[in-house]
Parts: sequence; structure tokens; C-alpha cells
Amino acid sequence: MGLWNWIVSKISGKGSSLNAINSTRMITLDPFLIANNANKEANSTYMSCINAYQKALSKIKPTLFYKGKPEDSDPTNYLLQVKPNKVQNAVNFWKQVAFSYFANNVAAIWLEWDYGGRIPILKSLYCIDVTATNFEIKELDGNIYYQFNLNDKTIVSKSDEMIILVNSPSLQNPYVKNNEALNMLVNTINANYEGLQKVLKLANVVRFIAQSTQPLKPEDLQKRQQQISDQVAKVDGSGIFYIDNSQSIQQVTNQAKWATPDDVKIMNSEIYSYFGIPEAVVKGQAADDIYQAWVEQSIEPITMELEDELNSKLLTKTEREFGNKYLIDASKIYTASLTHRIQLSNALVASGGYSYNEIRKILGLELVSDDNNKFIERIDRVDTSQNNDEVNQDNKEVTENE
Repeated sequence: MGLWNWIVSKISGKGSSLNAINSTRMITLDPFLIANNANKEANSTYMSCINAYQKALSKIKPTLFYKGKPEDSDPTNYLLQVKPNKVQNAVNFWKQVAFSYFANNVAAIWLEWDYGGRIPILKSLYCIDVTATNFEIKELDGNIYYQFNLNDKTIVSKSDEMIILVNSPSLQNPYVKNNEALNMLVNTINANYEGLQKVLKLANVVRFIAQSTQPLKPEDLQKRQQQISDQVAKVDGSGIFYIDNSQSIQQVTNQAKWATPDDVKIMNSEIYSYFGIPEAVVKGQAADDIYQAWVEQSIEPITMELEDELNSKLLTKTEREFGNKYLIDASKIYTASLTHRIQLSNALVASGGYSYNEIRKILGLELVSDDNNKFIERIDRVDTSQNNDEVNQDNKEVTENE
């Protein structure tokens, strides 16, 4: 039984065909997703911003927790953290999701289930290209379906089998947002660089115009042009060459105008503002507090949205009621200097209530086993009597030896 037949039988209890969906289209993605007139990927600042988000989100580790403890043996953890599908590892997969989220404003993940057994098993996850012309959202009997091509096959998936992450949805269409301001900005920057390229090409091709006082035959014109070209090329160190009064030469000067470096800098800063990312983060020069603020403001909302989708699509209501949930470990996204990490660790150790592994994780050290992963007491509550007795005993042994 195919996936589509299984879906239809579960929903309506009777067979159906793909044409039934094709006859009633409910939602279509905004045309901007299909054909965007702004070639944003040609802009280095635009791509650098997306690349920074890709690198950050590639470090996430979605993990299933069972009653507050990580369920390491759950096979979905392997899919989410190591190998989501046959052709991608987790790092590249989450990079692809991040690119679609910021470049296309929508990231669509298809959850491929194996319905052959008593309990459905998640086989793989695929990030779907929402800009493809064959990606459509349709409605049938009050249910939303997604239709797309994957590996030369047409897939029809119910909404429960799709994780949809949306970047700032609009009220008119929950799947897209209007970013005409960004399109106009990128078009302006691209047009400026295209103008510079044309000027440089023109300067290399046409530098002088030679004019004769009388009409010439085509063959004579080519001959005269070659003579003048040879004369210009063979000019000695004086920089002077001689022509008679039968011809005149005029140098071609360019009067084109283009944006100044300050103008381009202002336009690039607007792209940084659009993405909500400091320029220092893109260039890898951000201080700890600036980077921390960017992660909290721009990265954490995405991870929270993904957690909600994972919990609603991968867990049943009963499983959620028993305390199961997916949490995203984003600790590797946070980068801090060693000095800052030591200061933070000292403060946490002094306050107490943190385990050895939590402190070691901040310092970038390997985690210890559960037997040694104890909670650290506050410094003012630590019983130092045993340590004092050991010190006194050591001092006594030293004295006796002397």
C-alpha cells in the first residue's frame, strides 16, 4: 500500500486518487518564492549573513528527553543528530534547513515514516525545496496536503508529516512574508556593481575614437585602424605619437556615476539589520556579549519553533503527557573566550547547585561518568573539617621527618 493510499484510507476510509487533490487547490506559496526578481545570492553581504546562520544552526542537537532525562537509545536521536537521510549528515542537513528558512522564508522538512509495522517508525528526514515549481499546498476534505518531487518521485504528504518553519509569517498567508524592501535594496546594490563591471569592460575595449576627414572604404578603414593601433602600441617613453591632418583622435572618457563606498556601506548595514545580525558576528569579530545577544534574539526563537514542531509531529499526546519531549541542545552555538568561561565557571561553582558535567561543558572538557557527575555545593556550605584534618596530618608527618 502506497503512502498516498494509506493517508486517504486513514482519513476517509475509502480509496481516492491524486486528481482529487489537484481539483481543489487551497493555498499556493507567494510568487516571490517561485520567481524572485532580485538575485540576492549574487550579493556577498546577503550570503554572508545566511552563512553565519547556517554555521550556527548546524551545531544544534535535538534530543528526546524522557521524564527529564535524555533518551540516548531512541533511534530518532540518531536521525536528528547524525544521519537524517541516506545522503546527508546532520550538519549539512541543518545548514540546508537554515538556508531555506532565511533565503526562502520557509523551511519544509518531510518526515518519512515506515508504516509497515504495528507502530510507525521514522525512517528519515528531508529538507524540501519550497521554491520548486512542483511544490504545492493543497486541501482535500478539510485536510492540508503538501505535494512535491523527491528523487524523481511525486510525494503527497499530510501536514502531520511535515515540519514547517516560517520566518515572520504574514496575516494574508501564514507561509510567506513580504520582503520587497530587501529585494529593492539588493537590486540597488547589484545594479551598482553591474554598472562598475560595464564601465571597466568598456574602458578596456574602447579607449580612443579616430576620425578621418574623408570617407574611406571598409578595407581602407580597417587598414587605417590597424596603423593607428600599432602607432599607439609602439609609443616610446616620451608618450607622443604623430598623425597627419587627414585624421583626428579623441580619447574616450567615462562620465558614469555609481555609489560611493560610504553609500554601499549604508546599504550593507540595512541588510545586516534585516537579518538581525551584527556585522561583527558575520566577520567573526563579535565580543562575547554581542554574540550572546544575537543568539538569544535571533537563534533561540528558531530553536524554540523547531522544538514545538518536533514535539507535535514526533510525539503522540499520550507520550507528551508522560513527560516526553524534544529539547534542542544549542550550547555549542554559544562561543566565549576562555577567560569568560573560567569566570562563568567560578561564579557557578561558588553559587552551587550545578553538576560537574555542567561546569566541564562550559569549559569545553570531556564529560565524566554518571558516578562522578555529582552536584557541587556552595562554597560557604562545604565542610572543610576533613580537609583541615588532612592538612594537619600532613604537617605532623613533615615535622616528625625533620
